[in-house]
Amino acid sequence: MFIPCSFTYFATVGNEGNRKVILKATVMKFTKIDMVFQLKEKGKSCAIDEEITIQSKLPIKSMLGKILKKQHQQIFKNIENLN
Repeated sequence: MFIPCSFTYFATVGNEGNRKVILKATVMKFTKIDMVFQLKEKGKSCAIDEEITIQSKLPIKSMLGKILKKQHQQIFKNIENLN
């Protein structure tokens, strides 16, 4: 079953050194999302390891995790196809 929903949220983006990007966001006041992107050289390109942590009082961690994973796979695929 698919339940269509749409939401926006403000996020804080920072970095630790020159190879790690950190994104922190609160969605609808009930859910906190932390995303860490670790960049690694891979020949002439770059590999990105992604770690997502979701904290919520609502039973949405699994669903939101799947949505973010699917969206990020598409984003990185689109970026890769730019070359």
